[in-house]
Amino acid sequence: MSPDLRIVDFKVAGVPHKLAVLGKTAEEAETLAQTCAKIAEAGKKVMGSLPYDHYVFLLGFLPDGGMGGLEHSYSNLTLLPDSCL
Repeated sequence: MSPDLRIVDFKVAGVPHKLAVLGKTAEEAETLAQTCAKIAEAGKKVMGSLPYDHYVFLLGFLPDGGMGGLEHSYSNLTLLPDSCL
């Protein structure tokens, strides 16, 4: 998709997760992956288990601003202004 796309793999409760982030450095992507892991862990606490066998967080940081998001069964897309983080 882009030479600037950063991908970080991690597991929560043994379930594979992936973060694909555009517009941030590799170091920032690692930090964001840790935050995404906390979100998944909180979801597990609320639901008792994770209702999927894999999950992908898609984050896009837009240089011209704009925001939005879309949730799917096995992924979510979140668009944020580049100034976030």
